[in-house]
Amino acid sequence: MVGFFRKYHKWLGLFFSIFLVFYSLSGIVMNHRDLFAGLEVSRKLMPERYTYNNWNLGALRGSEAIGEDSILMYGNMGIWLADAHLENLKDYSQGLEAGMDNHKVYSVYLSKAGHLYMGTLRGAFIRDMQSNQWKKIAIESHDERFV
Repeated sequence: MVGFFRKYHKWLGLFFSIFLVFYSLSGIVMNHRDLFAGLEVSRKLMPERYTYNNWNLGALRGSEAIGEDSILMYGNMGIWLADAHLENLKDYSQGLEAGMDNHKVYSVYLSKAGHLYMGTLRGAFIRDMQSNQWKKIAIESHDERFV
């Protein structure tokens, strides 16, 4: 029995060390997502269960009517402007940083004064109608995530 372990100990160790390295690397990526937020991985490289189909997986969380003929649709895929028939989708995420984590929108609010606010995973934003860009609202918080 001792001879068996002496002979195969290093091979079993090498086999299991591969898994430990992958678990360690994935843990680092998951716990330090700010470092990797700008990286995008094509959904074609992911397993089929991560493919969006009929707006599933939180791709669409909600909508906000901002005019008689304009609706904002938002969710994990970002924020989109649609007409009243929910057609002609246009990207409405100008001003947000690259990366899917920066495009996860949780809420949109149109104030009575006509200001448009958005709450994302990475902070609160207000829409600058002059430049058609989202501007980050400075909030004193030490937390990395906003929502």
